Amino acid sequence: MKKLLFYLVDDDPMILKLFSAALKDAGHDVKTATSSVLALEEIPEVNPDCVLTDILMPALDGLDLGR
Repeated sequence: MKKLLFYLVDDDPMILKLFSAALKDAGHDVKTATSSVLALEEIPEVNPDCVLTDILMPALDGLDLGR
């Protein structure tokens, strides 16, 4: 199995903790952000294989983040 880098974005720290643990247990690397604005700045630098984001977040929602 190929080790992937996931970037998780959610304003709920417990959700990030849950998903991070599951992905790490599966052997992957994980970077997280509780702010979509911060994620928008970091994602190009981190260059993850996959971005998983909550849709309903303050300031910038997950759909706009994806665009």
